[in-house]
Amino acid sequence: MFYHAQRNHLLHSLDRLSYVYISYSYLVAPSLTALIARLVAQYRITVLRDVQPTYPLRFHLIVLLLITAGPLFRHIFGGVAQGSGVLLDFVGRGTPTHSIQALIIDFLLLFFQLIQLTIAYETARWKPEVPDPLFTPPIPVAPLQTTTTPKPRNRRSERRSRQTQPRTTRAGYRDVIENRTRRVQTSTASFSLTTAVIDLPLRTLMRLLLHSAPSDEGFDLPGPVTDGRRRVGLAAQLVVTLLRMRAVRQDGGNGQGQPQS
Repeated sequence: MFYHAQRNHLLHSLDRLSYVYISYSYLVAPSLTALIARLVAQYRITVLRDVQPTYPLRFHLIVLLLITAGPLFRHIFGGVAQGSGVLLDFVGRGTPTHSIQALIIDFLLLFFQLIQLTIAYETARWKPEVPDPLFTPPIPVAPLQTTTTPKPRNRRSERRSRQTQPRTTRAGYRDVIENRTRRVQTSTASFSLTTAVIDLPLRTLMRLLLHSAPSDEGFDLPGPVTDGRRRVGLAAQLVVTLLRMRAVRQDGGNGQGQPQS
């Protein structure tokens, strides 16, 4: 993946920015329920980039909207709660908060969360054989070619090849590491300095949010998602078995309690 480190840094920055907006929205309109709901939604987005997603992006979008829809509709139809909050603010604001200010903060927070959700989802489900929907290389990149040195034919050429090879000292290992990093960086060194790390216009964002397909590998690979599903399935089977055993015991007790004619 091109610019993978820069993309992770962007996700980290969006995560911090979202938490800042969550805290500021609580100071503007103090509501402990809205604060907890938004923190839960932001935590789900943060964890999504570290696991293999199995559900489509539409599912995560619906969950995000369901969690954050309560405070948004409350500010649209019910106004803004005035006063001081239980957390982070014990004094309150000197001037009353307008509903437009609270709505602007809510929509900005939702917009940043949608961008972070899309980037985290596409980064987690990226595969080398599939083109990256968030980045298009400006020029075709040729695959890296490894050059093989010919075998020495005589002692003089062998001695020269030994002198040109990196030494096994600490400085020699440093030279080898620098050469490897130079070979890896040749894939993006030909890009211009103005190349965007992520190409995500509004049309692409809406298309990915509404028409993104789930990843099939998450059902087979072991991980937090598949392990959690298996545990939930085993727990459900155990509960069903216990309920059946209880029903059988009750039927047996009722049969023994009936008087014989």
